Amino acid sequence: MITDRDEEEKGAEHNVSAVVDDTLPQWDEARKRKLYRKVDLHVLPSLIILYLISFIDRGTLANASILGIKTDLHLDTTKYNLVATVFLFTYSAFEIPANAVLQKVKPNIWIATICLAWGIVATMSGLVKNYAGALVARIFLGVAEAGFFPGAVFLVSLWYPREQLQFRISVFFSMGSLAGAFSGLIAYGVAHMEGKGGLRSWRWLFILEGIFTCALAPCILWILPNSPESSKWLDEEEKAYLRSVSVLAGGGGTHVPFQKEHLYAALKDVKIWLCGIMGMGTTLPLYGFSYSLPTVLVQLGYKAEIAQLMTVPLYAVAAVWTITVAIVSDKIGRRAPGVLVSFSLALIGLAAEWGLPKTGVAKTRYGCLFFIPAGLYAALPGSLSWGSNNAAPRGKRAMATALQLTVGNISAAIGTNVFLGKEAPNYPTGYGISIAVLVLGIICAGVLWLMCNRENKRRDGMDINAIQATYSDAQLEAMGDKSPLFRYIT
Repeated sequence: MITDRDEEEKGAEHNVSAVVDDTLPQWDEARKRKLYRKVDLHVLPSLIILYLISFIDRGTLANASILGIKTDLHLDTTKYNLVATVFLFTYSAFEIPANAVLQKVKPNIWIATICLAWGIVATMSGLVKNYAGALVARIFLGVAEAGFFPGAVFLVSLWYPREQLQFRISVFFSMGSLAGAFSGLIAYGVAHMEGKGGLRSWRWLFILEGIFTCALAPCILWILPNSPESSKWLDEEEKAYLRSVSVLAGGGGTHVPFQKEHLYAALKDVKIWLCGIMGMGTTLPLYGFSYSLPTVLVQLGYKAEIAQLMTVPLYAVAAVWTITVAIVSDKIGRRAPGVLVSFSLALIGLAAEWGLPKTGVAKTRYGCLFFIPAGLYAALPGSLSWGSNNAAPRGKRAMATALQLTVGNISAAIGTNVFLGKEAPNYPTGYGISIAVLVLGIICAGVLWLMCNRENKRRDGMDINAIQATYSDAQLEAMGDKSPLFRYIT
């Protein structure tokens, strides 16, 4: 047997290179935890803040929809849905190119530039005068934001062992759910600025959030670390250990230029497409749910200001559940259980909202809403981590991450258009399509779990001496996840 399955359960590192550097000291668990706490404090805070702000900025349109933007810009349902959707087309189109650029440019420079660009666009969104202006603003917001999330996921994957990845992604991804809570609070406060300076409150919402985003850019440039080797807060032993972990996870060296072969490898990998479809099963219903939620609450009988506040508990619970699932998933070294349980929760919530009566059950419908963001927000980092965990070498992982997100975000464009205003608050079309893609995601998770298990068992039966006699260490490392020494996370 090549690997000890009991050690794998405990989250042991999985070999991609044939030989671990024996000159490195044997690190005990306490020392590893201390090192990764240090990494957490330097790598995650800026990503956490940026992801929170990015979700607030892109979701501002939903809050502005009940603060007067539809009336002022003469947006009927079709025009409003197109304004919401066009962002996703450019966002999806630029994710893969953005991650290719990230392999050529220092991460702190690239991400700070992205931050400044989307802050400027968000600010200018508060000054648009008509439907055409709103469309242009959303198009450029998609271009500006496209590189951040795939870049952040890729950057995090360079610092941590595969088995610790989901928790870290979930920590800043949960900010997406908290963004719903924060945006509701911000919108509630800004609603009271109606008419200040001669501007409607929805304009102030865009302007203030955009200015704050621009102010973050120079901070990111200064505090976001690029790699272990360039980080002065690490000693030489820590740098060597982190590089070893990156190599063992299929990361290769620190500077790996973009190669088109990595993109082709990701495109041909069925496992990446299965993870992408799982992402579709979360993003389509999640975007539809997020864009329609304020309107759903208003049509359940709550005033606009109160409806904004009532979104807060939904997203707060989702954040807690997302982190909980990630902790358990990393602890057991598995992705399938957390993804499947979370999908099931979301399915329960969507089915309840679809089937409950339109009137007389407002409190029951509100209670069932909690299941939807909790399940969807927890499932996405699980499926994203799963794809990243099982893609190597580093260049393929960067392309795989961007590809997964591209598939998911294209489906998000559908999600924003299937919740038809005339069908509120039951939205049979929106909830029906959401349920269908969610079930498809569950099927893909099951298929991927079976594929990875079967391949691991096949490789476990191979003779390690024969493998080492056939391939050099460099060849095994270059093979990435196709190496017979690589084990897939299930």
